[in-house]
Amino acid sequence: MSLIRFSTDALPTRDRAPVFRDLVGRRFINTEMMVNPAYPRPFYFSMALAMGETVRIAEVDFAAVDVHRRAADLHDGDDGVTCFLPTGVPVRSEHRDRRGVIRPGGAVLIGHAAPGASCWPDNHVTLLMFPRAAFADPAPIDAAGGLTHAPGRPLLKLLRAYLRSVWRDAEAGAGVPPAVERNLVAIVAGLAAHTADGMRRAAWPALGPARVAAMREVIARRAAEPGLSMREVAAAVGLSERSGHLTFAAAALSFSECLAGARLDLVRARLETGRPGRIIDIALDAGFGDVAHFNRLFRRRFAMTPSDMLHRGRATA
Repeated sequence: MSLIRFSTDALPTRDRAPVFRDLVGRRFINTEMMVNPAYPRPFYFSMALAMGETVRIAEVDFAAVDVHRRAADLHDGDDGVTCFLPTGVPVRSEHRDRRGVIRPGGAVLIGHAAPGASCWPDNHVTLLMFPRAAFADPAPIDAAGGLTHAPGRPLLKLLRAYLRSVWRDAEAGAGVPPAVERNLVAIVAGLAAHTADGMRRAAWPALGPARVAAMREVIARRAAEPGLSMREVAAAVGLSERSGHLTFAAAALSFSECLAGARLDLVRARLETGRPGRIIDIALDAGFGDVAHFNRLFRRRFAMTPSDMLHRGRATA
């Protein structure tokens, strides 16, 4: 499905709030969203939205927004669920008679079939929007509405890391495949569970593929770090070093091979530009410490030497 981008930056200041409220709040999120006039900074809003068959994933930056879904708004029949994942500053929320603060790195589930409100200063937030029917058992989702999740919970760390992988693929044109949607539903169902055992049971179908995708994304982002280890990669998705290796082994993957492959991709991207630079420096910048080992891996992967690829890049630049 398509990737939709929207921003108020090009709009006159007076038009930003009404367009934001009508286009974004009502069309995409089905919620009354109002600009707080007392906020000292000018209102701004930008959003990138990835559309799956059932799941919508949005990356949003905004300031001075109060979100309300009142009892009078419930007539639209929307009984979906939104998972809010802020990364900016703490956010106040109220839902199902529960008041709380969502810390950066935390999360909260909000059900659209009940009134709710939240107050957002300058922030970046990831939104996962699901129809209630996406969950085989929506009762735990309903019961969890308004409960905030503290940063650092392993399943929440996995969700955030997995979303970076999902978002990268969506930006590359892959959309949100059905298998990925099912994984996201399972992970959010796990967050809604009241016990650790219930959390594992609900999220179990998604754990393997989500962990693999999330760890590969961490490797891709941090491949240039010379000392990057499985311990650091696994910790980024809420796993121990041993569990990280076992997860890769179950998928017939090797950490060292994935890391080398990501580093080779960094080198290739640099060489194909044809920009000047010593190959040894390019290899070191990509995280390789042994140049002879790098050369062997490069020839095996690309069937040419790094010098050949550099010359080809200069010829086509």
